Amino acid sequence: ISAIAQDGGTSEKSLTLNVGQPSLRPNEAIVQAVVRSVNRSTDVDPVLGGDQPGWLLTVDGVNPLFRGPGDCCQAALTIQAPQAYTTGNNPVDWPISAGQLIEFRGLCLNASCSMPQGTPFYLRLRSN
Repeated sequence: ISAIAQDGGTSEKSLTLNVGQPSLRPNEAIVQAVVRSVNRSTDVDPVLGGDQPGWLLTVDGVNPLFRGPGDCCQAALTIQAPQAYTTGNNPVDWPISAGQLIEFRGLCLNASCSMPQGTPFYLRLRSN
């Protein structure tokens, strides 16, 4: 990739693209959807001890791009996004609001999706 600035300066970077279907674990999916609501939650993962403040995103218009074996993806999903994932260099774009197109990779079971630590998850805004 080459870029040329208005003053004539140039910069070049190499990029390697690997084409193919990603290897996904059971219930893991890469999905595009439209955000319908964003609600604050005091505990987005009640299975873990203590409170995990964060956000519950309700999405619909679900388009599963890739799916591992399992039961994903209903017409509407709720994504758990811990607040800790929305700051700094974490893989969650923030802020996100209703009406935006997103893409995410997470674990989805029925209508609930999470992004557990230690997995290559992300939640990104997509352009129209």
